[in-house]
Amino acid sequence: MLDRELLLDNISGAKASVRSPALTHVMYMDDVVLFSRATRNDASILSRCLDRYIAGLVGSPTWRAIGEAKKLIVKGACFLLGDGSSIDVWSDPWVHGIVDFRPQPRVDEYKKIVIKASDLIDSSTRSWIREWVNVLFTPADATAILSIPIPYNPKQDRLIWFPDSKGRFSVKSVHKVAFTSPKRDSQPQAFWLKLWKAKFPKSLKMLIWRIGVNAIPTKENLQLRLPYIDPSCSLCNEPMETCTHIFFECPFAKALWAAACWGLRVDPPSIITLANITKFIMEPPASSILAQDQWTVSLNMALVIDEIWRSRNLKQFYNVKADVLSAKQNIHSKFLEIVKAFTPVMSTPMEHISYRWNPPPQGWIKLNVDAALNNHRSAFAVVAQDQLGEALSLWGKIHLACPLAQAETEAFYWAVKLANQRGVEECNL
Repeated sequence: MLDRELLLDNISGAKASVRSPALTHVMYMDDVVLFSRATRNDASILSRCLDRYIAGLVGSPTWRAIGEAKKLIVKGACFLLGDGSSIDVWSDPWVHGIVDFRPQPRVDEYKKIVIKASDLIDSSTRSWIREWVNVLFTPADATAILSIPIPYNPKQDRLIWFPDSKGRFSVKSVHKVAFTSPKRDSQPQAFWLKLWKAKFPKSLKMLIWRIGVNAIPTKENLQLRLPYIDPSCSLCNEPMETCTHIFFECPFAKALWAAACWGLRVDPPSIITLANITKFIMEPPASSILAQDQWTVSLNMALVIDEIWRSRNLKQFYNVKADVLSAKQNIHSKFLEIVKAFTPVMSTPMEHISYRWNPPPQGWIKLNVDAALNNHRSAFAVVAQDQLGEALSLWGKIHLACPLAQAETEAFYWAVKLANQRGVEECNL
């Protein structure tokens, strides 16, 4: 289609050199580059070609992705008013602050009239013709149009990327537009907060999140991208493997829920959206478990989901038959391991050990020896006491720095030498 438009001279393409043929597109394995002049005519023709190609249902996933990307670009592309001569007031996005940047007429028949934005501008005063604006557009849209500043020196209208503060188009800003909803329900948001704060391993949190946002490769989701894939359930051969089926309706899933989750029976019709699965896990049915241990109920339910998905993958890729008993044992062992990891260890207070001085036999002398040290030196002390506990002598000595065990040994050796020097024959240490 693009080559045909090029032959009809409707689009120009691009040339690598003066005598080279014009190129309209280059296709790679996972990317496509289109070439044309940056004019409204070429852009319109390219858009129509893409629409026809995608509508024919013969496009590859890459082409269909381009079609989806167009929807994102429409959300953020808006004209910056110059002279208004190239802006069609009904079909072009040019009024920021309203839905889709396109104003609505007071009367539907007005859309049949071709009106340029320049027709609504008084060229002598460079201001809006208020009477016409108020007649043509709804009151809210008229107010938005009259608030658009008109350049004093006319210049060409320019298409800008409105989500970016500088009007620049980037992949990052498109991603923000794609994943930022203008209005969010506070209730599901609470579920996500509970999920990310839960005492789960990160891999388990990611699995529950992927299920909640429908980003898990069930056969139903894969069939949207790979039309010829077998959509039947890997575990029970049900015609369509959906998230609701694989986790709640499949006979293996029902048996595992009953065996591993206190006989819980799930009502699939209550799972209206995939976000309800997150709600079901993070706000489980009431139980008699203590409030501080309620998180273990959600953990056990999340582990059941994880084990169902694991059993499904083993059957799908390795033809391993799903077994409820072994799956239940896996859930139990993982549950105990995770609870142990996330339960704070209560340290028992250390028992206070008191040392009692024992007197020596009558007529003997007891030598109490101690050693202390720092980075630079060590010190010894020896106290001689009789059987009544009265101190007879006290000695102290500064020594070179050395390891603690060596310092204590040196202190004992010095105490023995002191006893020999003073003729003490009966003593203990």
